Amino acid sequence: MGRSTVISLGLVALLLLAFLCATLHRASIESDLLTRASASLAEAGFEGLELTAEGRDLTLSGSVVSGEERQQALDAAKVDGVRVAIDDLQEVAEPPTPSIGTAWRIDAAQGSDGVLAWSGLLAPTGLQQLEVETAQVFDPAPSRFAIDAGEAPSALWTPEQWDAIRAALPFLATIPNSALSASPGRLVLRGAPDSLTQAQAVRNALLPRLPAGMALDVEWQRLWRPEELRLELAAQEGAWDLSGLVPRGSAEGWVTRVRGAGFEPLTDGLIEADLEAPEGFGGPFGAALGSLAGLPGGRLVESSGGLDFSGLSDDAALAVRLRQAVEASLPEGVDLRFSVAPKLESADCEKQLRRELEAEKILFASGSAALDPRSDALLRRLSSTLQRCPGAAVRIEGHTDSDGDDAFNLRLSDRRAAAVEQRMVALGVDPLRLVAEGFGETRPIAAGDSAAAKRQNRRIDFRLQEDA
Repeated sequence: MGRSTVISLGLVALLLLAFLCATLHRASIESDLLTRASASLAEAGFEGLELTAEGRDLTLSGSVVSGEERQQALDAAKVDGVRVAIDDLQEVAEPPTPSIGTAWRIDAAQGSDGVLAWSGLLAPTGLQQLEVETAQVFDPAPSRFAIDAGEAPSALWTPEQWDAIRAALPFLATIPNSALSASPGRLVLRGAPDSLTQAQAVRNALLPRLPAGMALDVEWQRLWRPEELRLELAAQEGAWDLSGLVPRGSAEGWVTRVRGAGFEPLTDGLIEADLEAPEGFGGPFGAALGSLAGLPGGRLVESSGGLDFSGLSDDAALAVRLRQAVEASLPEGVDLRFSVAPKLESADCEKQLRRELEAEKILFASGSAALDPRSDALLRRLSSTLQRCPGAAVRIEGHTDSDGDDAFNLRLSDRRAAAVEQRMVALGVDPLRLVAEGFGETRPIAAGDSAAAKRQNRRIDFRLQEDA
């Protein structure tokens, strides 16, 4: 190889090396400028704009809403080292504020300090309603409000939406670890209910109160037990409602089966859990479906305690035939509680309720609104009686004796009446028929301070109004 050839190859290598160095240096410069310019744009509020680099020249593209914004963006892109910021921006009309930005929304959660913290957006009138109601429901627990005042008409809920929110507040007060989120289109309640009964009471109380366009989501954080597995089908305002707790993956099959038996329209409220069903679970329920279809309305429940079958019929012979059919369909050893009876007039219904409550009192834990399990049989009888007078509105009244602080007694009586109301709802009574109210010690039925008088004054009363 000649000397001239060697020199030529050396020059080519040097030129190639110089080119590679320049290219790498340029890429490093472009990367540095893009990083710093992007950070500058983000700090100025222009995160959505795009940047490209050509050496020390940057091209800025995207949309801005005014000439002033255009200049602000270009200025922000001209960080140290940029030779020129090329304007490739498009000026567009400012989009209207989305309706969700002006619509009411609220969130509530219990803090570690025991304070119920509220946030969101709400018109002043709605905020005043919320403050008054929470003061009654959560007293003496404090609440903290950090809700922005909304001026647009959409920032105020409708009376129907407020009714749904108000119905959820007692559950927010009683369910552990609970939280609430609500907006015009959705009501979400989260928590750890102490039982399936409490979980069902929430759903049964809220569903009938939801206005058109508002959906209900309940998110339960609880480890369910196999003995809580349950299937319930109940007539609700000309429709049917299927609820309960079933093994995961089986809810769809039960909905299909119940619909196939002629129960339409049907609402699905089944909760699925990672549980293995005991042998025979669902058999009694499925066997009795055909008998329930022979009534215009009624209720069928399978639980660990057996099978409950109830309904209304003035035909005594039909009731006998239905009982025989249900008994014949059940596997051996299943406990059946069967009640198909004529409808009661309101006056007769109230008399029956009074007889039940005079013979036996609804019991609570001392100083608490927690129902004593020994009263469950009585509560079931009361719910059965209420379902025999389906058109009557019912006021559940709570009363205490005169021991202790007046304000505490009033709150206690209110909470106890609400606990009975929730249990009636869980047992299938239409929540729209019920209202709970506490009177504290203001309405005694026995005079004096004897133990016997106090025992009589501590009570729950049921008052029926005219048929709806």
